Amino acid sequence: MRRVRYRLSGYCGAQSGFTLLELMISIVLLGLLVLVVSGAMRLGYRSLEKGERKTEVLERLTVSCTIIDAQIQSAIPVNVAAAGENPYVLRGTRDSVRFASSYSLLGGQKGYVVVSYRVDTDTNNRHALYAQENVRGIGNGKEIKLLEGFDDIRFEYCLGKKADGREEWTEEWLYDMKFPLKIRVHLLRGDRIISMIVPIRAQRAQA
Repeated sequence: MRRVRYRLSGYCGAQSGFTLLELMISIVLLGLLVLVVSGAMRLGYRSLEKGERKTEVLERLTVSCTIIDAQIQSAIPVNVAAAGENPYVLRGTRDSVRFASSYSLLGGQKGYVVVSYRVDTDTNNRHALYAQENVRGIGNGKEIKLLEGFDDIRFEYCLGKKADGREEWTEEWLYDMKFPLKIRVHLLRGDRIISMIVPIRAQRAQA
């Protein structure tokens, strides 16, 4: 019986690899992936920066409102008028107020300081609130910006209650030897309104 032998041999000459089309598709996909990742990173950085700015604004608003509240509540009956002026214990308008306070913004002052708040408007019609302290015998201190970037900042002064029980407010306080019952600070930014009402402990006193 004749034996037939089969010889199996592997095909070793074939070579595998990327074609030019496959290489181009890979490069395009890689570029799209890098673009998506970089866009997400930029969006994340912007969100982080926006959150930090918002946090900073809120912290500044909180600190400034705390200072204003403390200084107004600590108002004391001292004549703050200059020579030749009427002896107002507290004088205020829509965009400024001046009074003596036992609470110092800078701290470390003994006795009392004369506090001056004023509202200023920049070229973009944005309002900012500045504070300054005057120590008798030393002179005016450095003016500090407490708030900025508001559409409106204004003061109001409570005269008291009417016969119907409602409170009466005015935008100018020029009464000798007398404090308003309260001072209201209006802050407007966009559609957000902040109204801070601060009572004054010393209601009536003589200088």
